[in-house]
Amino acid sequence: MKKLCSLIFAFIIIQTGSAQPKILPRAKILYKIKINTSENTTLHKGTLYSVNDSSVVLITDPDRHATKRNSGSEKKVIVSANQIDYILIWKKNRMGRSVLASTCIGGIIGTIVGYSTGNDKTGTVSFNPEEKALTGFIGGAIPGAIIGCFIGSFKIKIPINKNIDMLKNKRDFLARRSALEMP
Repeated sequence: MKKLCSLIFAFIIIQTGSAQPKILPRAKILYKIKINTSENTTLHKGTLYSVNDSSVVLITDPDRHATKRNSGSEKKVIVSANQIDYILIWKKNRMGRSVLASTCIGGIIGTIVGYSTGNDKTGTVSFNPEEKALTGFIGGAIPGAIIGCFIGSFKIKIPINKNIDMLKNKRDFLARRSALEMP
C-alpha cells in the first residue's frame, strides 16, 4: 500500500510538470476591485479592466447569475481619481484556491507523518500505518482548510485619498493586475 501511494504521488508530480505545452499562453488572472469614496460608502464593485493616469476603468456585472461569461449585461465604468478614497483589490476565486491548496498540503503532511510512525506494539489499542495515515490526513486537512480560509480572505488596500498623484504612483501596480494588456 505504501509503495502504491508513493508511485501514484510520483506519477502525479511528473504529469503536472509536463501536462501543458509551454507554447500556449497562460490565462489572464482576473482581479476583483472595490472602489470606496468614504469610510463606509462603496462607489463601484467589479473586475479591474484598465488604469490610466487619472482614472480607473472597471467592468461591472449587474446580472451575477448569468449563464454565459459574456452575457452582454457587463458595462464599463470609468471612475476618476478625484472620487476615489481607496481601492480594495483581490484575485477572483482566491478563497476556493487557497482552501483547496492548504487542505491538500495539510492532508499530505498528515499522511506522511502517519506513515512515518510505523506499527504500534500490540496491546489494547494498536494501529497499523495505513490507519495512522488516514487519521493524519484528516487531522492535517481540517486545520489546513481553516488556515486556507484566513489566507484567502486577505485583500490589498490601496489609498488614493482623492489625489491624482497617488493614483499615478500606484498605476503600474494596478496595470499589472488589469484585464486589458498594457504596453
